[in-house]
Amino acid sequence: MAFALFVLLSFYSVIGGWILVLSWYFNSRRFWGIYSTSDYVALFSTIISNPWIAFRSSVMFILLNVLIVSRGVQKGIERASKIMMPMLFIIFPNYYNKIINITKFYGWGNLLPKTRLF
Repeated sequence: MAFALFVLLSFYSVIGGWILVLSWYFNSRRFWGIYSTSDYVALFSTIISNPWIAFRSSVMFILLNVLIVSRGVQKGIERASKIMMPMLFIIFPNYYNKIINITKFYGWGNLLPKTRLF
């Protein structure tokens, strides 16, 4: 049982670290000039092939979780969700419009709805 929990923690901390790094890249506007699939592959390959980026992002993800969970339910999880849920609704249109622009660039625009969200 403990081994299974360790494997799950390892898996989710790596994936969560990737999400933190990719979110940072996206929000720092380093993503905006990338339109080809090979550029995305190169960026992701850079992230996963550099052990320091992978290690630091995983540690940041674990520390963020420890910080939130150690404060308890009301002061930790509820407060974090009160902050993160509005951030999701602020950040989502940005991601959505970026995805729409990428799909139109590749000519996949006929697969998408004709209107934008925001």
